[in-house]
Formats: sequence, structure tokens, C-alpha cells
Amino acid sequence: MGSHLLRTRENQKARYQRLFESRLALLKEKGLPSEAIAKDQQVKHLKAKLKQINSAIRSIEALQAVIANRIKEKNERIEAAKSAPKKGEKDKKDAATKSEKGKGGSEKSDKAAKSDKPKKESKKEAKKEEGGAPQAKTEASAAGTQPPQSPQS
Repeated sequence: MGSHLLRTRENQKARYQRLFESRLALLKEKGLPSEAIAKDQQVKHLKAKLKQINSAIRSIEALQAVIANRIKEKNERIEAAKSAPKKGEKDKKDAATKSEKGKGGSEKSDKAAKSDKPKKESKKEAKKEEGGAPQAKTEASAAGTQPPQSPQS
């Protein structure tokens, strides 16, 4: 949109500024006092329009500043990513340092790390261990019938 460009708004401001000044000059030629000039509807309209354009210019400049800041931050992140070691290179360095330390200590630490983690059981396995009752329900519901109910007395 053209009205969101700074150049367009500056052109609008210059145009309305000329209109405002010409209107003031016309009213002064007629010999109107400054109170009457301030109450003139066209003067009020032109002042309001200039105020609106100035506000739009400030908004556009603020937006441009934000965009410039984000571009700067993005470029800094890209530069930081380029200068930082890549993931694969870091893993290779870690593997090299582990192999230099010796295998005896690393095997023990691997076994200890594995034994620290508890084994997780799935819900299905837990139900199977409890008994066959949950299976009977699923078989009955799959067949579309309900299991027989005991008579209530």
C-alpha cells in the first residue's frame, strides 16, 4: 500500500502544509482576527490532517526501526552459528577425548547410567499381569454383545 510508505506520507505532509499556509494567508488577507481563523472549519480540518500524517510518519519510522533491529539480530545469530562448532564436530571431539581417557572408566559409567534408568512398562503389559478380566471386556465389546450379568436378588 502506498500510504504505508514514508515517502508517500512525507509528500502528503508537504501538500497539506502548503494548503494550510495558503488558507491562513487567504484569511489574513480578508482581515479576520486570529480567533476567527482558529475557528475556521478548513483550518481545523487541515490541522487535523497534518496531525494524522505526522502520527503515521512516526509509526512508520518506529516500524522501520523495529525491522532494522530484527535484521541486525538475525545477522548476529547467523554469524554466531557460523562461528560455533557444528554438532557433528563436537561429537567427534567428545568421542576422541573419551577414547583417550581409557575404556575401563567409560564402561563402568555406561553400565551405571543404564542401571539408573527404571524400566517403563506399557499399560497393556500391566493389564496382562493383573489378569484376563480386561481382555474379556474387550472381546465382548468387539463381538457387539455384553457379557452375561449375574441375576440380582
